[in-house]
Amino acid sequence: MHTRQFLILALCLLAAQMVLVAALLARRSRLRLMADALRAGEARHVAMLRALPDLLFVFNQDGVYLDYYSPEDSGLYRSPERFLGKHVRDIMPPDLAVRFERAFAEALVSREPIVIEYPLDMPSGRCEYEARIVRCGDDKLLSIVRDVTARKASERALADGEAALRASHIRNQTLAARLIVAQEAERQRIARDLHDDLSQKLAVLNIDMTRLAANSLPEVRRRIDVISASVSEIAEHVHDLSRQLHPSRPEALGLVPAIRGVCVDMSRQHGMTIEFRDDDVPLTIDGAVSLCAYRLVQEALRNVVKHSGATRARVELTGLGTALELVVVDEGRGFVPDAAGLSGLGLLSMRERVKLLDGEFGLHSEPGMGTRLEVRMPLAASVSHVRAADEQSPV
Repeated sequence: MHTRQFLILALCLLAAQMVLVAALLARRSRLRLMADALRAGEARHVAMLRALPDLLFVFNQDGVYLDYYSPEDSGLYRSPERFLGKHVRDIMPPDLAVRFERAFAEALVSREPIVIEYPLDMPSGRCEYEARIVRCGDDKLLSIVRDVTARKASERALADGEAALRASHIRNQTLAARLIVAQEAERQRIARDLHDDLSQKLAVLNIDMTRLAANSLPEVRRRIDVISASVSEIAEHVHDLSRQLHPSRPEALGLVPAIRGVCVDMSRQHGMTIEFRDDDVPLTIDGAVSLCAYRLVQEALRNVVKHSGATRARVELTGLGTALELVVVDEGRGFVPDAAGLSGLGLLSMRERVKLLDGEFGLHSEPGMGTRLEVRMPLAASVSHVRAADEQSPV
C-alpha cells in the first residue's frame, strides 16, 4: 500500500514538472518572439532615423542635453562630448539660448509643437535652422532640427524676384501714364496749331477767293466757287480734326452732352444706329475722369466701326455715387479677347487710361456674340502721382 501511494505521488510530481517545463518553454518562446519583435522595431527605428535628414535632441525640462541623433556629427554645432550633459545656455549663443529656454517653457504646457527659426555660424558658413520642440514624457523635451538654409535662400530669391517684378510693373505703369499725359499734351498742341494757324489761313484764303470771284468773268467765278467750296470743306475737316485731338465739348458742355454728341457724329458719319443712355451722372466731374470717359467712347466706337461690322451699338453712362460706370455694347462679330492680347494699341491705351485713374476695365466678347466694354472709375480719382512722376522723371 505504501508503494502504491509512493508511485502515485511520484507520477504527480513528474506531471507537475512536465507542466512546469512546458510553461517555461512556452514563456521562453514568447520571450524570444518579443525579443525578435523588439529587435525588428529597433531596426525600423534606426532605419527611420537614418532616413531622416533632421537632427534630434533630447533635453530634460531644465534644458540640459540628454541625448541626440545626427546623420553626421559634422553637422552638429558642437561635438557630442562638449554638449551632452550641458545646459543649452552653455552651448548656444546667449540670445539664442534665451529663445530656446522660452520655447522649452511653452512646450512643457502646450500640446502643439513650438517652432523657432534661427541662424548659426557653422564651420561651413552661416546656416539657418528650424527647430520643432515637443514634450516627450513627463519631464523631457524632444527638439527636431532641420537645416532650412536652401529653402530660406529660395524664399529670399523669390521675394527679391517678386519685388523686382513689382518695381518693373510700377515703372511700366508710370511710363504708360506719362505716355498718355504726353500724348494728350501733344494732341492739344497739334489741335491748337490746326485751329489757330491752318484754320485761320484757310479762312483768309476763302475770303480772298470770294473777293477774286466778285471781279472775275462768270466762267472763272464758277471755277472759283467750286474751289472755295472745297476750301470750306477742308476747313470743316480741319475743325473736326482739331476738336477730336483736343475736345472742348466735355469742358464746355459737360460730359453727357459731349458723349451724346460723339454718338450722333459717329451715327451720321458711318450710317449706323448708336443709342445713348445716361442715368444719375453728376453735373460736375473731375476733368481727368471726364476726358478719360470721352476718349474711351471715341476709341470704343471707332473699334465698333472698324472691326465689329455691327449696324447697332449702345453707350450707357451711369453715376454710382462715388464712381462712374461706362458701358459700350455692340452686336457685331465679336472676337476672343485672350487671342487679341496686346496687339490692339487701342485696347491697350484704354486699359492704361483706366488704370491711371485707379479704375476697373472689363472686356467681354465671343465670336458671333458681339462685344461688351465695362469700365468703372472713381469720380474722385487722382492722377497727381502720375503728374509728379512726369515732372521728376526724364522721358
